[in-house]
Amino acid sequence: MDKQKILIIGHATYTMSAFVSFLIDGPHEVFTAADGREGLEILRSEQIDLAIAEMYIEDVDGIHFVKRVRAEKVQTDILLRARSGSQDLDLLETSVSVFPIMRDKFLVKIKTSMPSQYPWKTELESFLNEKYCNPELKFDDLMDHFLFCRSYGCKLFKKHLGKTFSEILRETRVAKAQQYLIKEPSLLIYEISDKCGFREQKRLYEAFIKVQGISPTEYRRRNVNQG
Repeated sequence: MDKQKILIIGHATYTMSAFVSFLIDGPHEVFTAADGREGLEILRSEQIDLAIAEMYIEDVDGIHFVKRVRAEKVQTDILLRARSGSQDLDLLETSVSVFPIMRDKFLVKIKTSMPSQYPWKTELESFLNEKYCNPELKFDDLMDHFLFCRSYGCKLFKKHLGKTFSEILRETRVAKAQQYLIKEPSLLIYEISDKCGFREQKRLYEAFIKVQGISPTEYRRRNVNQG
């Protein structure tokens, strides 16, 4: 199983080294950043599972850092560390927590805050591979199947598949169409369109060109001739 990625943001050497030492022997890949700007750059480039930030970091306070992360729609859970009883706590969002520098309590907080290792990528791909041929398939069907809300479902797709539901569904249908184009040359384009869940042949052409850069007719011609 891949290691889960944790980002620690803070300029206090003692705190940073303590958090890293708590995590170093666990199933985690640890990243560090000295300030909010560096932390945001890492969040943009890496698929971080959990970010831990001090309430007061070098260039921005924790509350504004969280707001910047949310504004960029970065799909990462955040733990924000502040002293207990801080007046700033009333301003925090529900996704942000507070905890002390104590190893046992810290690791419990990490365990309960870390996104689940449930095999979502496999489950989501399996669902689409089973349902792609239904032209009426909608995100609501996925929500009903897995019993999660829209915002959580969107987050799962972005995190585990890197794209939206609509984009992955289109790519799945185009991939199935590719198989039909090569393996069943007697099938007409409109028949393949119907088998792959496109409401009409034109939709298949549009999706195929967007994904492959050429039409399904040209794709078949090139690949059949090569075969």
